[in-house]
Amino acid sequence: MTEVHSDEASDADIERGLLSGPAATWELIGSIARASLDWPLDDWANLPLRVEFSQVHSALYDINAVVGRFDWPRWHGEERYPAGAGLETAPIADVARFITCIARADRFVDGLLDSYVASGVLARLIDRLATWYQANTTP
Repeated sequence: MTEVHSDEASDADIERGLLSGPAATWELIGSIARASLDWPLDDWANLPLRVEFSQVHSALYDINAVVGRFDWPRWHGEERYPAGAGLETAPIADVARFITCIARADRFVDGLLDSYVASGVLARLIDRLATWYQANTTP
């Protein structure tokens, strides 16, 4: 479990926020996850995910995967999940925190998003979101 300061969203807050996202947007996240995981890493420049990243970006905000109350510069998720290792079993709140760090830091670091796409980390984050949502909403 991640250390949370009193004014930050807790793991439970993040989970509730994710579950409140629109079902149609979650369907889009699921289709992106399926497409991106099947794509060869050496051909990520041609991945549909890259072509329509603005749609992916909006979808991540719509499902509340970008956390509002979170001190992202102080979070050490990249150390916790080096090169995305362990994301498939990571707490979903950590996945949302990692996505938040990428979304926010990309504004300040040229090429950051591209590196997460090329390494497959972004695809693993999106896949973890889709898998978690399905497990938590399917009867």
